Amino acid sequence: MQFSLATVLAILAVGTTMVAASPTHHEERKSPAFTGGCNGTSCKIGLINYGCTKGSCTGTGGGDGAYCYAQNSLADGPYICPGA
Repeated sequence: MQFSLATVLAILAVGTTMVAASPTHHEERKSPAFTGGCNGTSCKIGLINYGCTKGSCTGTGGGDGAYCYAQNSLADGPYICPGA
């Protein structure tokens, strides 16, 4: 099967246009800067354990190694844990 140069360029142009037109929502995809994992009853970020401000590391969805994070800043929290 052979394609002419014009056909290949047309396909690439359409693909590029579709990608450029796709919506992006960067604010919605922003990840927390400080993430860690549950360690017993607290959220361990780096080498320090922080008490969960929201949620719980022992509730449903929690447990050692479950994803937790500091929402605003590492020093001030709040520290968000997965469990209820």
